[in-house]
Amino acid sequence: MKVFIIILVLAFVAANGYNVKREWEEFKITYNKKYENSLEENFRFTIFSKNLKNIQKQYSGNKKTWKMTVNKFSDMTFKEFSRKRNLTPTDTSKIKNIPVFQSRDNIPVPDSWDWREQGAMNPILDQGFCGACYAFTAAAVLETAYYKLTNEKLRLSVQHIIDCSKEYDNKGCVSGLASRAFDFIKDNGINFWEAYPYTGEQGECQAKEENNAPLKVVSYERIPQGDEESLKRAVYLQGAIGVSISVTDNLKQYQGNILHDPVCTNHTNHAVALVGYGTEDGEDYWLLKNTWGKNWGEDGYFKLPRNSDNNCGIAMWALFPIISVNQ
Repeated sequence: MKVFIIILVLAFVAANGYNVKREWEEFKITYNKKYENSLEENFRFTIFSKNLKNIQKQYSGNKKTWKMTVNKFSDMTFKEFSRKRNLTPTDTSKIKNIPVFQSRDNIPVPDSWDWREQGAMNPILDQGFCGACYAFTAAAVLETAYYKLTNEKLRLSVQHIIDCSKEYDNKGCVSGLASRAFDFIKDNGINFWEAYPYTGEQGECQAKEENNAPLKVVSYERIPQGDEESLKRAVYLQGAIGVSISVTDNLKQYQGNILHDPVCTNHTNHAVALVGYGTEDGEDYWLLKNTWGKNWGEDGYFKLPRNSDNNCGIAMWALFPIISVNQ
C-alpha cells in the first residue's frame, strides 16, 4: 500500500514539473536529515512527496497567492508537527479578567509601522521541540517595551520562564500563557538571556536575582477581542503585542507574502509577537515574529491579512505589558 501511495504522489508531482527524488536529496542535504533505517526513510519520503504536491497546488492557476516552500518541516505530517511543537488550544477563559486597553483615539497613528525598522527587535530564535511559544512571546514583547522606554536593547531569558513559572500554572515545554509569564515576572523579575540561556528543554529553576534585567512588570492589558483597530493602535503606541493565532499546515510550509489561509479559525494554538502592520499591493497586513528559526518564512517573520474578519484569530488573545525601568 505504501509503495502504491508513493507512486501516485510521484506521478502527480512529476506531471507538474517537480523532480521529487532530486528535491528529496536536496532536502536531506540542506537540513542534514538522517533516518534510522530504509523503512523510516521511505515513510518520510512519502510525507515529503505529499507536502511537495500541496506546495505545487498552491502555485497552480493565475490567482494571487502567498508563497509556500520546502523547509525543515517538510518530512512531517501536520499532526506530528503539532504534537512536537505542542500546538495546544489557547486558554482564553480568563482573558476578560484582564484590564482593557484604552486606545486613545485622539492620538494619530501612522498607516504602517515596523518595530524592526526602529531597531527594537532581537534576532529570530528557534524554540525547537519545546512548546514554550508563550515564553518566547512574553520575552519578545518585554524587550520591545524596554526599548521603547530607553532606546536600548536587551535580551531576556526565555529559559527562566520555562524552568521557574510552574507555580503560575505554566507547564514548561508543554504549554503556558504569556499573561502567566507576566504575572511571574512581576513578582520575580527576569534574568538576562546571557545569564540563563535557552536549552530547548525544561529543567530545574536556576535563576539568580542578581542576574535580573533592570525592568519591572507593573501590569498588563488586553485588546478587546476581535478589535483590529485597537490592535493596530496598540502596536504603535505600546510596542510589540503578544498574540495567539491559529496555525495550520499552510503556515508550516509558508515562505512569504500575506498568508490567506482558508482553513485557519478563531480557535488559536500558537503565541507569537505582533511587531508591525502595513499595506502591500493594496492589501492590509499584520507583521508577526515567529520562533521557528530564521530559515523559515520571511527570515523568521510572516504576514497575515489585516482588517479581514479577525483572520486566524489575530485579535482573540492579544495583550501587552506595562513596565517601568529600574534605576
